[in-house]
Amino acid sequence: MESSTDTGETTVNVSTKDLDKGTYGVYLYDTELEDWSSYGALSFHVDNQSDAPLRLNVIVTLADGISLTVVDKGNAIVQSKDDTKRELVGLTLGSIWLKAHFQGIVSVPFSSLGLQNAAGMQEKPEIAAIASWGITANMDEGMEQRFLLGGYQLIPKEDAAISNQVAGAVLTGELQALKPYIGESIVQYGLSIRDTQLPVTFKLASPMDGASISQDGRLALTPSVQADKITIDVDIGSEWTKSFNVELFPSWSLHAKQADGTSLTIPTNDEMSRVVKDSDPFVTPRALTIARTAIAVIVAGIGLLYIKWRRRR
Repeated sequence: MESSTDTGETTVNVSTKDLDKGTYGVYLYDTELEDWSSYGALSFHVDNQSDAPLRLNVIVTLADGISLTVVDKGNAIVQSKDDTKRELVGLTLGSIWLKAHFQGIVSVPFSSLGLQNAAGMQEKPEIAAIASWGITANMDEGMEQRFLLGGYQLIPKEDAAISNQVAGAVLTGELQALKPYIGESIVQYGLSIRDTQLPVTFKLASPMDGASISQDGRLALTPSVQADKITIDVDIGSEWTKSFNVELFPSWSLHAKQADGTSLTIPTNDEMSRVVKDSDPFVTPRALTIARTAIAVIVAGIGLLYIKWRRRR
């Protein structure tokens, strides 16, 4: 590990080439006692110089010994140097994943920091007196990574207010969907952001045969869809974006059978045999009209006979 006082950056070289199977971590931290009560976010610059994704998280230890990290429902805000929009990135396997060769800014709003207790409940104590804070990087065995960290900055609460609200966005809708055998499969998605009126627009990350989504999040799948996964992008206002994946799987009814082995699948039109043919003389329009007239005459005759019988009594 190398540090430069001129640029304020730290260069980290890590190798797990000859280590046993497992996950290994690097922790860079600062133990200076500080008061963060007037701040709302922490940002820093990252330069991933590796061919593999960089898996980071932030740890903030309060004066009372409680350690906070980005929680499962929290988001970091990531902005690549080549992108004008800022992306909301949630946790994957406990880390914020940055793609290979990522260069840009990572911002962690304090609304995304918390701790998860043994019962699985997430708590978010007030962030004020800080005993230490740091950044962790995790990697598996057999890897080599090099990355730079620097440009650390605390963002005042008033400047970080909107970031804290956007980072708390809650996605609704199932992340698994059926590939329909016939007809259409529908899933409705939404993105709820507290105390904001930011417009939210959904779209497919790339066009796909058999799949479409409306701007308000209505995903429609038809039998022609072949993919096992689709990626959906959500534009939040003009500055933020979020992506999520939906796993696609075949309908269970494709293989469902009755006890006697009869398929429960709804047949398509070309799989159904016609009971009668269009050329059958008994299903011509003239024959159907005669049949309806005869039925009407018979019903009327029965009605008249019943009336006469009632009068005689």
